[in-house]
Amino acid sequence: MPSKDTFYLIASSEIGEEALKTPEFGKVRAVLNRWLDKQLAEGQKGDNVLQINAAKAAVDALAARLEVERQQVEVARRQVALEQTNIDNAVIRAPFDRVVVVDGGPGTGKSVVGLHRAAWLAFNHESLRRDGVLVVAPSTAFLTYVSGVLPSLDVTDVDQVELQRLYAGEADIRGTDDPETTRVKGSPVMAEILQVALAQRIGWGVDDLVLGLGADRVRLPASMVEAVIEEARGRDLSYLDGRDLLRSLLARRAAEVHRADQEEAGRPARANEATIRRLSAFANAIDRMWPSFTPEEFLRSFFGTQAWLVAAAEGLMSPVDRARLFRPSAPSIGEEPWTEADLFCLDEVAHMLTRDVVAYGHLVVDEAQDLSPMQARALRRRCPSGSLTILGDLAQATGVWLREDWQELTEHLSDAQSVVQSLSIGYRVPAPVLELAAAQLSLAGGRLQAPNSIRERSEERRVGKECRSRWSPY
Repeated sequence: MPSKDTFYLIASSEIGEEALKTPEFGKVRAVLNRWLDKQLAEGQKGDNVLQINAAKAAVDALAARLEVERQQVEVARRQVALEQTNIDNAVIRAPFDRVVVVDGGPGTGKSVVGLHRAAWLAFNHESLRRDGVLVVAPSTAFLTYVSGVLPSLDVTDVDQVELQRLYAGEADIRGTDDPETTRVKGSPVMAEILQVALAQRIGWGVDDLVLGLGADRVRLPASMVEAVIEEARGRDLSYLDGRDLLRSLLARRAAEVHRADQEEAGRPARANEATIRRLSAFANAIDRMWPSFTPEEFLRSFFGTQAWLVAAAEGLMSPVDRARLFRPSAPSIGEEPWTEADLFCLDEVAHMLTRDVVAYGHLVVDEAQDLSPMQARALRRRCPSGSLTILGDLAQATGVWLREDWQELTEHLSDAQSVVQSLSIGYRVPAPVLELAAAQLSLAGGRLQAPNSIRERSEERRVGKECRSRWSPY
């Protein structure tokens, strides 16, 4: 093919190099060809004829390439229009009562789609405007972006929080876990173990409960105390509400026993329920049979007590994994080396203790591919409606939770129906970069696919070739 320089050298005498780069290239090509034909008709000979023919070939080749690129742009335009229509119907306007997963590679517009869905839902569902929307992300970068986008969509009443700050307790991250410990603490069985561990703190024993009332004594048999405990256990209450119920039930039972004893002895009753509740012996007994603590106090003690870990994890966790949970307690709670995974164990315990959580009508969660089951449970508690928009890319997972299917995560987020919409067009990342990434996906196995980029430029192709020659394993 003739060199570009030869072509431009001849063409510049009539129309100039810059004209060849304009959208009017078709007209330019016609003018140039007429001029070249004129040169041939005027009897050009030898090298001049060769140069003129080379120039004509170069013009035709350039025209052919531009036509191919025009067709590619048209195809890309149709693909974008089709995907935008699908997104509008399948994601943004999807029914409120479900989990919608927006899956896509870098630069496919997941964030924009997710925020448009939140805006559309807020505009069309009065209950959502009342209950609110919460946007959750692992870092402040996305939240900063959100704070600029949502107001442009006429959505203002939206709360934002970093994932690590969902837990509102006193603990701050001061330490780190190794990957295997992170996996154990984030596993779904961890919730079961914490529930068992908390239940193991409830109980009385074989001794009768004896309360002093001046010269009189109130004796409650151990079997009666255990029966009262089981009655409180049987109610669908949080741990601390159950403790309050136990306190009332046991005080009532002790007052009844006291009145019966006094009546049998022919003496007047000296105490009622309120009097009994004020007794230090009664308060101490309640603390023994149903202790009170903060989430930090509970988890610090649990992780620092080998025997308790063994008892709670029996039949639920392997000895190797259970051993990863043990951590000697720091001198004080303020010095405890809490890790990120600990925060979601604390959040689980806090919910078991009080069931007090700020809930929302809809959640938007970014970079969800790295969520652990325990983190998913924390999100679930904050969205009882089960209406979530999940943004992520399974191929970009960087933590210990590598998944082949979003169902492995959504089952922990909600019982509602979940749908996955994959975005297949990349708007930001050049095609050569995505092609290079796609070549690596096969090494990871599974069904992951890289998006197709609409950014196809010659300089990007050169960069892509250099990247492939330098980094590709093939």
